[in-house]
Amino acid sequence: MQFLTAPLGFLFVLFTLHPYLRFRWYHWLHVLPFMLHTVALMPFFILDAQEKQIVIRQFSLDEKSIHGPDGWGLSFGQVLIIRCVLAFIYQGVQWWLLVRFGRTATAAMRAQNKALLLWMTFDTALKTLLTLFIFFTTLSSFNYAYAGRIMQNSAVAADLLLSAGFLIARPEILAGLRFALAYGGSIYKKSLAGIVDAEISENAEEPEPRASIAEVYETDAPSTPNSKEVRVEDGIMRKDMLRMEQYLLLEQPFLKAACDLGSLARGVHLPPRRVSAVINGIMKLSVPEYLNLKRLEYIEQKLASDPKWLAYKVDTMATEAGFASRAAFYKAFKRLGSYATPAEMQERYRRGGVEILFPAVDVVSQHDW
Repeated sequence: MQFLTAPLGFLFVLFTLHPYLRFRWYHWLHVLPFMLHTVALMPFFILDAQEKQIVIRQFSLDEKSIHGPDGWGLSFGQVLIIRCVLAFIYQGVQWWLLVRFGRTATAAMRAQNKALLLWMTFDTALKTLLTLFIFFTTLSSFNYAYAGRIMQNSAVAADLLLSAGFLIARPEILAGLRFALAYGGSIYKKSLAGIVDAEISENAEEPEPRASIAEVYETDAPSTPNSKEVRVEDGIMRKDMLRMEQYLLLEQPFLKAACDLGSLARGVHLPPRRVSAVINGIMKLSVPEYLNLKRLEYIEQKLASDPKWLAYKVDTMATEAGFASRAAFYKAFKRLGSYATPAEMQERYRRGGVEILFPAVDVVSQHDW
């Protein structure tokens, strides 16, 4: 287990903060050191129980056992150092993932997942301190004594108990990352659900409220006679749609004008044809229209939360949101927006006359689908 703890901790943080990812073949490479170490220890594993007890007793009582062979021509101490170095690398990446999430996630997202983020930070800090302790006691002469190994094992046990205690105290974090997926508001002709065929009239004074993504996935699949296959496919499409929403919310690739069907498909690990079919089936939009909708949602969220955006020119808003040009911005706004012009929308936010329905309670767990 020496080489398995750090990779598993890293993979847990990776897939918790990026639930749209799929386990790929190359993720198995993270367990390669564990497998190699297991093969090196096979001579010990094939011993009978009495012989194993003798080896363990001799190892525990011998102060110089750290220099003894462990496998692949390496001593036990060298294996410990290699394990610690690998653990430092994994833990460093874990810290980077946590810091990056804190910088890119919205305030609503961070607030909704405060307990989960606190636990992952707490657990990563504990693992980092434990690795430091084992590393320095291995390098020092203190580890050569039996008491040194006792302290290392005690530190490992304390780490497990503290982590388990946190989980027992806050069991809700076992549900995984929870998403406030919709930015909210009611300024677009296309609802986030995208399953209502009727278009909102361009002359309507009050646009219909947008449905949250949570409502989309809580809605029962439509049923028709002999439609078991249809219901199954509908459920799969909803899951794929949720993955895309999660990816776009966390990574915001649409802020780059070059974002297109190909890059979106690569981001969610789905075939481009599947991505196009899901967006068209659920949202009733083409992929470019869907990406433009995400850009308009981003502008809405920024106008509601960042005072600097209230003073931006239209060209600046378009560029910051990932539109390739002013003309593309106006075209998307005319197709999807509910105001006459972007300037009118900005003025409404400036006057504080727009009620934003932030999704503080509209959340979807990564395990809900």
